Amino acid sequence: MKTKELYQKIKIKASPAKVYNAFMNEKQHQAFTGQLAKIENKKDGKFATCGDQNYGYTIFLDKGKRIIQAWTLKDFPDNRYSIIDITLNETNKGYTELNFHQSGIPDEFLKHLKNGWKAVYWKPLKAYLEKGIKQPLKQ
Repeated sequence: MKTKELYQKIKIKASPAKVYNAFMNEKQHQAFTGQLAKIENKKDGKFATCGDQNYGYTIFLDKGKRIIQAWTLKDFPDNRYSIIDITLNETNKGYTELNFHQSGIPDEFLKHLKNGWKAVYWKPLKAYLEKGIKQPLKQ
């Protein structure tokens, strides 16, 4: 199966610790995405986000700095997992640079994920951390 990689970078006016916690704390994750999340915030911990659409397990955590997860989308073929790697770097003036890399994406899902990460994660994450905007929870 042919696979692709995805790289995205965003700046968020928040500390790396706040960005990390929003991603790894299930209540905060739900607040910014507006979708159910179950997250075991530990190495080898399982997660399911966006209801049951995305799921996997955490490979590595460096609190406030880095998250590596084996991640899959419900519609991925053959129970295939991709790897997401998020690094958080503090920049000047209270910003965090979030560097996102996803490898092992089945070819036909690249466009969907490229747009999906921006719409479902990065845009609402910025709004949540910078303006306190919480998304209503979708059941």
